[in-house]
Amino acid sequence: MPDTKEECFKTQYCPAGSVITESCTAGYYCPDPTKQIKCPEGNYCPAGSTEPTPCSGWVSCPEKTESQESKHVGVIVDLVILIVLLGGYWLAMRYVDKRRKTQKISRQLKIDKQSVLSGLVFSSISLGEGEISATSLWGNTTEIPKLDFFP
Repeated sequence: MPDTKEECFKTQYCPAGSVITESCTAGYYCPDPTKQIKCPEGNYCPAGSTEPTPCSGWVSCPEKTESQESKHVGVIVDLVILIVLLGGYWLAMRYVDKRRKTQKISRQLKIDKQSVLSGLVFSSISLGEGEISATSLWGNTTEIPKLDFFP
């Protein structure tokens, strides 16, 4: 009934002479049911606040802030994603570079092995008057390492 007054609770705002109770408005705090005060800078006040709540360090809260919403969280998440992607790219490039070096060494070893084998085959070819040997090609045989390819 509009003629009857209801008791005003601490989380409500009841201006003098009002018969309708309402929750303390968001962006304001109500230390008692007869006062509604703007939420100060650096604090936030959801609906029904009896005192301002300090904002955390990551959030900026101007006067009359209703809720603590971090605008920095999105930036931090974006930075973390960027760091993870750059780290993945760096690891992939290290893997590719290492693989290329390994393949290059493998090819070089294969070429060296083929040249040694062809040298051994060439040294045993008979050319009529005399044979070409490792000694005649390279001089002193003591400088030529002994390679055992066929155990």
